[in-house]
Amino acid sequence: MKNIIPNLTKTINNIKTTAMKNLTYLVLIVCIFALSACGGKKKDPLTTKKEQLKKLKVQQSKINVEIRKLENEIAALSAETNKDKVIPVITKTLTKREFVHYIQVQGVVDSDKSIRVSSETGGQIKNIYVKNGQFVSAGSTVAKVDDALIRKGLAELEQSLDFVKINYEKQKQLWDKKVGTEIEFLSAKNQYESLLRKKESLEEQLAKTTIKAPISGVVDNIFLKEGEMAVPGVPILQIVNGSDVKLVADVPETYSASIKRGTVVTVKFPALNKTVQSTVINVGEVINPSDRSFKVEIALSNTEKLYKPNMLATVEIKDYEKKDAVVIPRNAIMKGEEEEFVFINQNNTAKKIAIKTGVNYQGETEVLSGLNGTEQLITVGFQDLADGQKIEVKL
Repeated sequence: MKNIIPNLTKTINNIKTTAMKNLTYLVLIVCIFALSACGGKKKDPLTTKKEQLKKLKVQQSKINVEIRKLENEIAALSAETNKDKVIPVITKTLTKREFVHYIQVQGVVDSDKSIRVSSETGGQIKNIYVKNGQFVSAGSTVAKVDDALIRKGLAELEQSLDFVKINYEKQKQLWDKKVGTEIEFLSAKNQYESLLRKKESLEEQLAKTTIKAPISGVVDNIFLKEGEMAVPGVPILQIVNGSDVKLVADVPETYSASIKRGTVVTVKFPALNKTVQSTVINVGEVINPSDRSFKVEIALSNTEKLYKPNMLATVEIKDYEKKDAVVIPRNAIMKGEEEEFVFINQNNTAKKIAIKTGVNYQGETEVLSGLNGTEQLITVGFQDLADGQKIEVKL
């Protein structure tokens, strides 16, 4: 009995130890699975980048608020420091005038009369009658495809046709006299008419071996040489009529409501160092889903033959215009926490005016409210001014 109790106690302790070890292993396994479940699902790179950008934008917004706050505090301290000083400034007397806004896009010269000429029948090219740069008239022959087989077939058909025609005429004469059977007459007639149709078909094929210019213009490129094979649909040469050109440009859909037929445009050709005024002659009805743009066509007069198809141009399209607008330099505007403002000269005293701005273009801003267009706007020296500060206008 004395040995049984210690042994039993030892056995129980071993069981407890084993159970604790198993429990520990179980907890470790559960933790590993939990960590795998949490970390196993990786975010895709796009989502990660978007989250990073979102965080940076939030930081940027907070920094901008702090910057504006510091700028206002600096301005206030500067104004307090300089309140007894007379600040030299430069002013500009405002007047109402026309304000125009343009958008800038790239355009390409295009021609509706740029045609690639191909053969309607296959065969070896026997002759090309034109050269690059040569002017051709519509309907003139520019190339010739080998027609020997067609002519041979046509000659054989004409011999057969002569015999069939004689047979048909004799059968007709007999039938008119009620001699012979109707089947013999109709068979001769059908054979004759069938050969006539074959002859017409061969003559059409023969005519297609002569390739003619569909439009008047200049031969811009010759793709095949004499002796090479012409294939239907494959171009042999290209003819361009440069007198009828237009400019085509892709415009962002943002401006779809402001650009119409007749809209004024300025076209600049860097290669020619030339600028011309023109108008929009056509506005596309469909938005391209790939770049969210629509096409516009602009009239071009090419009497001097300066513009060539695929030539690049910069297009400035007028999308906004106001006749009597108050316009001020963009760099004369200051920003507060909740408003934009400028300083004007009022009896040699700086006056702070809150304004509401509109469209910006080439360093100028349209003022919608706050100014009437007769003020003396302070354009230089306004950074250190406070409302009511004494100023000295320098010329």
